[in-house]
Amino acid sequence: MSKSTGGLQLLIKNRDFLLLFFGRLVSSVGSAIFIIAILWSAAAEIGGVGAVSTVLSTIAVTNIIFSPFAGVWADRWKKKNILVITDLISGGILILLGIFFGTYFYQIWVLIITIFGLQICGTLFGPALLSLIPIMVNDDELSQANAMISMTDRLSQLIGMAIGGVIVSLVGIKWAILIDGLTFIFSAVSEMFIKVEEKGRKKGKLKKMG
Repeated sequence: MSKSTGGLQLLIKNRDFLLLFFGRLVSSVGSAIFIIAILWSAAAEIGGVGAVSTVLSTIAVTNIIFSPFAGVWADRWKKKNILVITDLISGGILILLGIFFGTYFYQIWVLIITIFGLQICGTLFGPALLSLIPIMVNDDELSQANAMISMTDRLSQLIGMAIGGVIVSLVGIKWAILIDGLTFIFSAVSEMFIKVEEKGRKKGKLKKMG
């Protein structure tokens, strides 16, 4: 059985993983679109090269600061709730940013706050996602599921970057940001329908060990 066939069967038979997979795919594409839109807007609307440098620095610094603590924080709460809440917050932030675009409030400090919030949500989302996958799938399916999520992240970045430029060119930066916000909302709604007992698998494993 090929990896592609095995991955397709996993999506077909595992409803929870299917919801997680497509939610992740859509939001990852939206994230890539956002990077294009935000860099474009920083260069064209705010402050040229200096604004672009500030945006990229904010992304890097936020990741460096919060990534070491993300796994610890994610372990303290239900993984599904983390996914839904962080996606909803990210979607809300982006929709507000899109509404503010073109107004007096659309300044570099607004972009910095936006990126700061999105990166915090992203650093929490990643560990929660990885922790939830082993609960969703059987042990013999885990490597396939992880490979599919990893492949989705890489492909969605390429697709999102390509689509982002087209969207910005056709409908403008404002709508690119709003579309990105909607992708996160879509992802959150998809994740709301995931039905998985996060404690059940742990109890089962403890019984087997006993």
